[in-house]
Amino acid sequence: MIKPISKKKYYETISEQIEQAILSEEWAEGSRVPTEDELASIFQVGRGSIREAITNLQMSGVLFSSPGIGTYVAENAIACINNNHLADLLNDPENLKDIVQARQILEPRLAAFAAENASLVDIAKMQEAIDKAKSAEGQENWDRTGHLFHNALADSCGNKILISLFKSLEETSRKGKGAGTTENEDKAKYIEAYESILNAIKEKNSVLASQRMTDLLK
Repeated sequence: MIKPISKKKYYETISEQIEQAILSEEWAEGSRVPTEDELASIFQVGRGSIREAITNLQMSGVLFSSPGIGTYVAENAIACINNNHLADLLNDPENLKDIVQARQILEPRLAAFAAENASLVDIAKMQEAIDKAKSAEGQENWDRTGHLFHNALADSCGNKILISLFKSLEETSRKGKGAGTTENEDKAKYIEAYESILNAIKEKNSVLASQRMTDLLK
């Protein structure tokens, strides 16, 4: 399908070039940014576009300004840029296939960690999620409960970074694909898979938990 061509605003292009200068360390973290007049001359645009670009980068945490002193590259600018780019990728529906593939790589490892680290409370939460999925009737209820087991499993893995990354991936893929199906036979297969993964976690069998999660995600 042919889509209208969207022309980027000047400040967006300027923001991107400034970010590239920071990523390449041409502009070091903590260094002073050229004045608006200097930037307007460099980019050959009006000061208004420069001001918009600087404001945009300040809002995203890449730059900061001190009244009467000037504008500087934030000490954690590179991390901010990378985090912002990741958020953009996760929010782009065209990346759904890549997001699903990332889950297929991450979740089996989360299942293995869960087998190694899950407490009795964690196991009870996973069982509760399965019970809610069993009692769910209709597409809306299944969509609301079908993802709960995956989240409960992730919460038990013991790694805060992986938990946060998984939840970002899971939320995006769930919105893009839906949580599952209301067909009784298919729903039963999902629940059976959840129970088999939970059993492996209870047995503290990380290899089996990982393999069963891989099978489910296929």
